Amino acid sequence: STEPFALVWRWDRGGDGTATLQSALSLSAISSGLFRHDPTTLRVADGLVLLGGSSGTNPCVFAAKPAVRDGWLPVEIRNTRARSVTCLAASDGGGRRLLAVGMNDGTVRVASYDAAVRTNRIGTDSSHLSEGDGGGLLRTVCRIRGIMDVDGLDDADCLWPDE
Repeated sequence: STEPFALVWRWDRGGDGTATLQSALSLSAISSGLFRHDPTTLRVADGLVLLGGSSGTNPCVFAAKPAVRDGWLPVEIRNTRARSVTCLAASDGGGRRLLAVGMNDGTVRVASYDAAVRTNRIGTDSSHLSEGDGGGLLRTVCRIRGIMDVDGLDDADCLWPDE
């Protein structure tokens, strides 16, 4: 049988443009038992490799930091009706490291991933998406309930009213 991997490459930008393999992250731990990942959600941001999926009971973001260790940390998203993560988008605009987590019920959580970038202690113990100012690798900044939060908005309510 074959085992799935996520390969992380380092590109030589100043030299001849060759790539070297930095890390090979096994996906078997997040592809078996209760854990499931969606390979279409793969994102790389600030030295982190992120995948969306499910822990079996909750939506989950799997985080890896190849420069620290070759393993995944499942970060569960609680207090939601969703069952899985369907898309991820990362941005470091304006100096804030933000991750938009789209879920199968149409909701979106926006989380700061700054703590995950700053720590070298990404282990294999399960974590959860922190609410408010609590600890955790990902900290919720806001929740968007899909159409419920944007239906009926007037143009004057938009963040960029001139567009």
